[in-house]
Formats: sequence, structure tokens, C-alpha cells
Amino acid sequence: MNDSQLLQQADRCVKCGLCLAVCPTYALRANEADSPRGRIALIQGMLTGDLDASTQLEAHLRGCLHCLNCAKACPSAVEYSLIIDAGLERLPKKSSWRLDQLSRWGQRPWLQQLARGLNLPGLHRLAEGLSWGSWRRLLELLPQVARPLQPGPAVAGPVVRGPVVQGQTALFLGCIGQLNDSPAQHALVRLCAALQIPLSIPPGQGCCGALHRHQGFAESSEPLRQANRQAFVEAGPILSLSSGCGAELRQQFGDQLEDASAFIARQTWPAGLTLQPLAARVALHSPCSLRNGLGTEQAVWRLLQRIPEIQLLSLENSLGCCGGAGLQLIEQPQLADQLAEPLLEQIERLRPDFIVTSNSGCALHLRRALRLRGMDMPLLHPIELVARQLPWSTMAANPSRSSSKEHRA
Repeated sequence: MNDSQLLQQADRCVKCGLCLAVCPTYALRANEADSPRGRIALIQGMLTGDLDASTQLEAHLRGCLHCLNCAKACPSAVEYSLIIDAGLERLPKKSSWRLDQLSRWGQRPWLQQLARGLNLPGLHRLAEGLSWGSWRRLLELLPQVARPLQPGPAVAGPVVRGPVVQGQTALFLGCIGQLNDSPAQHALVRLCAALQIPLSIPPGQGCCGALHRHQGFAESSEPLRQANRQAFVEAGPILSLSSGCGAELRQQFGDQLEDASAFIARQTWPAGLTLQPLAARVALHSPCSLRNGLGTEQAVWRLLQRIPEIQLLSLENSLGCCGGAGLQLIEQPQLADQLAEPLLEQIERLRPDFIVTSNSGCALHLRRALRLRGMDMPLLHPIELVARQLPWSTMAANPSRSSSKEHRA
């Protein structure tokens, strides 16, 4: 998109202000420059030469959480996501080296091994005590890591290496997802086996590219997108466990990309397959990317309702976002923590037995916040909770079933 096209897109915003009521950063700061219409005005000023791309202007643009609450509320159907990404791309260029490394870390066996080692009793706390600044926060965010899945097809059993069968349902692993979502990935394999759904994990896949694009490195994200297009060229439905990645992949694959929970919810379950009862209070968090990017929050609710005796509670996003948004989680820690506070207060009041969320960043963010607040309750992906309630007879071929302790916050 050239400058003229970007200005045309930005001019569609009539500055009506309906976006203000749903913008998380405006709700906290009450600053027009931290609102969607304010950021669009800053981009217009930068393009026309009326404003310099100063450090302050950059801070306002990079403060956007890409939650897309504004796009959903906009009566003029302004494509805010295109505008903010293109605006960020026009800021003074910095190196994408850190993003490049971050997008590969989760796929590196040595890091997966290190993450599992740091989860040993006491070692995690020791590492946190010896670190500082952003490194300390990264260690505080470190998830429980199961053994990674290997690329290959899985037909009612463990995943093995091999070619992808044309038209077969395929699983997207992601980058950080290979660390944070590994328990959910194993759970999805078990669920697909129980439902007799052949599942493959194509080799050659990688990061979805969202981190790069939302930091103004669209050119750097294109090779990642191309690698995924090539990896999934033979696939049928593509399942994503992290709604943030799913929303990004939806732009590349269209309706071929499906939220894993919504996919499982719409399947015809085999006769006689009934989940075990769970007499527990389960608080459901619906991430921005699930609501605004995929629109499958109701499907997640329906899937969880398959569990007999479950009591579902909805967590309200009063500020519009939990704060677990991309790099903002690390680079803007104060903002992230402020956005999480209303959710933590709800959780403290409700005292659920489980919390479920469908996005990697939200899960990392809320687990850390709960631990620091002294609230010891499991935070799972919806797929994990459902898979835990599978009848024991379906688990016979899957001895790797995780215990509840592996998923505790």
C-alpha cells in the first residue's frame, strides 16, 4: 500500500468517536492520541508532513494492542488494522533481529528442553531471583512445557513423521505456541483420535507472522507466510489453538483456517462417546482475537457445555483487553498489568476451579498475574479441559495423558 492509498483508507475515518468507548488504551489514559481515531490522525499527519515521526508519536502508535474492538464498533467499516500496520511500517526502521529470533525460539529443541528444566521445583524461582528487567518478566511468563509434537500424520494415535495426506485436517503449531500450547496440542491429538478424525502436522510450518506485521515489519513477515502456505498446500481444514495466530492465518487461508475449539464443537461425535462429568466452576475468558478476529467465542462455550455438570462463568473484559497482546506484554508491562487488573478482581471474587482461555499471549499473561497474586488455580485451553474429561477407555492408547498438576498456574 503506497502513501496515497493509505491516506485514502485513513480518510474513511470520519472521527465520530464511537471507537473511544471500546478502546482499552483510551479507557486507561483518556488521551486522544491513544485512541483509534487519534492514531489514524497521527498517521495522516505523518503522511502529509505535518507531523514528524517523533519518539512520542511512535509511542502512541506502538501502544495499539491490535484488539480490533474499534473495527467492530466502527459504523463506516474503517479497516483500522490495515491502517495501523501500514502506519507502523512507515516509522523509522529498526532491526527485526529480535523478532526473527523470537519467532524461532519455540521451535528449537534446546530451548524446549531448557524450558522444561526451568519448570523443575525451585529452579524457576531461582532463575527469576537471579534475573532483572525484561529477562525477569520473560522468566515469570515461562509456561509449563510438554514434549513437543513432531510433524507428520496422526490417525487415531500418536503423531509420527511422514507426508501430509491431501485434504486431511492439519494442525498449526506456531512458534511460541510450541512452548506454551504444547499441552493443548497433545490434548487436541487425543480428542481427534477419540472422534476418529485423521490429523496431520505438516513439516516446514513456522511462525504465523503476526508479531512482525504488528511491529511494522510486513516485508519480514512475508517469508513466514509463504512458508506456511507451502506447508499447508495439501491440507484440508487448518486448525489453530491460539486465537491470535488463528486471526492472522485467517487473512492468509480464509475459511480453511478454523479455531480448533469451534472445529471440535461442530463435529458429529461417535455414538456412546460421552465426556466424564466435571462438577466444577469454570471461568471462561474470551480473547480479543477470538471475539473480533475469528468470531468463535460462542462455539467455545458450546464445546465446554458438552461436559456434564460443568458450571460455566463468563469473565467480562471491562477494559476490552486483558493486556496479553503480542510484544506489548513484554515491552509495555505497566499497561499490560493495568489491563489485567479487572479480570484478576473478577477471578478473585468468583474463585473458579478452572480458568480457560484460547490465546497463547492471554494464557501467559494471566498465569503470571495469578501466580504473583497468590491465586493457585489451573489455567487451561478449552481443548485441554475437554480432553481431560474423555472416558478412560479412549486413553488406553495415549499413556502420555497429562496430570492436573502439569497444568496448574
